[in-house]
Amino acid sequence: MSSLLKLRRGSALAHTTFTGSEGELTYTTDTHELVTHDGVTAGGFPGGGYMPAGTGAVATTVQGKLRERVSVKDFGAVGDGVTDDTEEIQNAMTYLESVGGGVLFFPAGTYLISPILHTTYCLPLKSNQIWRGSGRGSTSLLLASTATSIKSCIHTEAAATNYGIEDLCIDGNRQNITPSVDLYSNLNLVNGPDGGSHGSFQRLLLKNSWGRTFQSGWESGTVRSSDVVVRDVVVLNSGSKAISGTETDGVVIDGCYVEVSPYTALENPAGAAADSASCFESNDCADVVILNCIGKQVGSVDAPGIRLINGSWNLKVHGCTIYDASYLGFIQNVNIVDFYSNTGYNITSNGILIADADALEPAGAKEIYVHNNVIDTVASAFVFVTGSKTGVDAYIETYIYDNKFKGTSLYGLYNDGVIAPATGGSVLLYQWGNTFELMPINGYFSGAAEAETQHHRDAGWSILQQSSVPVSLTGTVSETVLATVVITPNMMGQNGRLRLTAHYSYTNSANNKITRFRFGGAQAQSSTLTTSTQVRNQIEIANRASLSSQIVSIPGLNGGFGVTTTAVLTLAVNTGANTNATLTAQLAAAGETITLESYVVEAYYAL
Repeated sequence: MSSLLKLRRGSALAHTTFTGSEGELTYTTDTHELVTHDGVTAGGFPGGGYMPAGTGAVATTVQGKLRERVSVKDFGAVGDGVTDDTEEIQNAMTYLESVGGGVLFFPAGTYLISPILHTTYCLPLKSNQIWRGSGRGSTSLLLASTATSIKSCIHTEAAATNYGIEDLCIDGNRQNITPSVDLYSNLNLVNGPDGGSHGSFQRLLLKNSWGRTFQSGWESGTVRSSDVVVRDVVVLNSGSKAISGTETDGVVIDGCYVEVSPYTALENPAGAAADSASCFESNDCADVVILNCIGKQVGSVDAPGIRLINGSWNLKVHGCTIYDASYLGFIQNVNIVDFYSNTGYNITSNGILIADADALEPAGAKEIYVHNNVIDTVASAFVFVTGSKTGVDAYIETYIYDNKFKGTSLYGLYNDGVIAPATGGSVLLYQWGNTFELMPINGYFSGAAEAETQHHRDAGWSILQQSSVPVSLTGTVSETVLATVVITPNMMGQNGRLRLTAHYSYTNSANNKITRFRFGGAQAQSSTLTTSTQVRNQIEIANRASLSSQIVSIPGLNGGFGVTTTAVLTLAVNTGANTNATLTAQLAAAGETITLESYVVEAYYAL
């Protein structure tokens, strides 16, 4: 038989023991505690006990258990979106700091916050504190409409360690705030610390920021930060930079989605548009990884997709997709960059800009690798490389390979060289294995002084294009192109060579079936076929210590090997510019068929 014991405050009970089927309970007036027979404090009174279920569980007080997760509502925060909860949240943070840190919980609701008196921010994020909401769709911190001039909504304190924000939304209330200060350095949403370490920002929605939305460190700070993770963060309506690794060593930006809508000159009291806006950025950082992210630029002010700038070093960017931005990649004054497997759609300027605008490093210091990317539609060049500051000796070494460039453009690969250098400098562009779906007007353009573009000097033989999809000709006796391969500038070098191998099948008859290989419009090889069914031809064209002088292997013999009485065939095609290599066929009888079964075109670069 179980017993139910009810005790009210003020009951005139002394030290009393009650016995029932649930065990022995003792109420002690000295301490106002209800204890079990084994001395463990029970619940229901000040200092009451909590016993977890399960083998090996250890009892504690209810008060101690509740203190394991501190809620902002424990300190009076309302979360109704109308009441200003700034002071109550600060009190909760101060308490958490006094007990050594922990999780500060924000139950579902909208918490209105405003600037702290005599500061430039609303809430300070402190060491050993993780702010955690009930989900980014349920918990929101809303910036008050009176915050017209703050530096940041959330400001991580200097030298903070082991800090972070998870599972909530921070709303900068852009639509209801009229800025009163220059937006370039004000009205930001979240700032990292000056000299902090080990930050974590995950599963967040950051939206409606007039200025920058998230920065991992403090720009122009006194001490660099380190080790920051930004994962599964959504940024909407960012007025400037959306997610920026800033003066931080060790940054991971993973699986984030951002939309940037930069402020205009009319919206900024200083009268300047957001020229430094970007979806993702590394600004004076080292050891940065940006992966599996999606970015989109909206609004009337252009913004780069991925911006790598200001001395950043050892950067990896891969698996990202950028829409409608001014650049897929804006890479300037940085060193050791691996930019690969990214995709850009509808880029309004250059697909990828690579620039050296300070040129303080020695020759060969800036190595940029751009490979296996897909860029679909650009307004200018797919890749533009330049030493863009006058009077300095810029040095850049870029490796552009195995990329797929789709759609028309003004230029394919544009090497602008060093702009008016002081004494020298160089901009080297090594390129191979790149394909153009629709060849631009200029596949390659060399601009100012000290610009060199060539095939990768260590690559040896490389396949420029190949296909095993059959292409047939029938119904006409005119010479017809079956395949075209664009040989981009300087692919062979002054002493390199081009090799073509082609396999044809055709009607077995006494009528002529003619295959031809034309290089730069000039006929380099021809075979006349009759009573047989297939042939495999090979031919080589070698530059003779010049980009504009070639010798052709014996064009009338299969494979170009053997003896003949025909004269040596030479050409004068400029391989320093785009050169078309075409495979053609011609029938004597329109009712017959010839099929290009497969082909491969290879290049060997030699100085």
